[in-house]
Amino acid sequence: MKKQEESDVEGYSTDDSRKRQREEEENNEIKKKSKKTVRTPPKKKRSDTEMEDLKNMMQKLMEEEKEIRKENHKYHEILDKLAEENKEIKRENNEMKTKMQYMEDKLEQMERHQKKNNIVIYGMELTKEKNETLEKKLEEWIKNNLGIDVEIESVYKINKEMYVGQVSKYEKKIEIMKKKSCLRENENKKIFITNDLTKKERDIQGWIREEANAEKEKGNKVRIGYKKLTINEKIWTWNSKTYRLEEQKEQVKRPQDSKN
Repeated sequence: MKKQEESDVEGYSTDDSRKRQREEEENNEIKKKSKKTVRTPPKKKRSDTEMEDLKNMMQKLMEEEKEIRKENHKYHEILDKLAEENKEIKRENNEMKTKMQYMEDKLEQMERHQKKNNIVIYGMELTKEKNETLEKKLEEWIKNNLGIDVEIESVYKINKEMYVGQVSKYEKKIEIMKKKSCLRENENKKIFITNDLTKKERDIQGWIREEANAEKEKGNKVRIGYKKLTINEKIWTWNSKTYRLEEQKEQVKRPQDSKN
């Protein structure tokens, strides 16, 4: 009986030991597998990721905007500097133009003063005898054709039928210009007397003659004067500032206004 009980106890112990051994082996196997398993980090929420990307984008845009503003500031500084330089250049150019105009006006004034007493005669030939001078021949011609006693200081021959004479007194020169219309009565030969003009004055008178010819073609009655043009009894005078003819507001008739 005792032997039977001992045998049962030994059998139970052996089975229990084996069972514990199997459990330990299974636990060890589970631990091994758990070590081989890769643990993945927890995923962030989608909304958090999008928010972070948006913040990064905004930061980048702000930096780009800051750089653009910086470049624009430099650009405007350059433009301001160029504008100042351009302003200075314009000022210098205006000063230069003013000085040049002043010099031209002074030269024009000096030239007009030198030519003040001069007359230009077209359409006649002065033939001098032995021991005669052109000055003497011109004095005789003026006396015979205009009835004026005059003293001629010098005569310059431009061509065969064109002369420039310098009258000694300005009053005598004016008298000649007033009586020059008498030469129109000579139908056999066309002789003209005009003032000795500067180049600028000649250019102006040439332009006025062109205007007069254009008005004649329209059938208008015209008369040319010194820096003036009369069209159908309306007087147009030359404006030196605008460089054109302008209608004279107060129409004043003068007995002799020709000075072309």
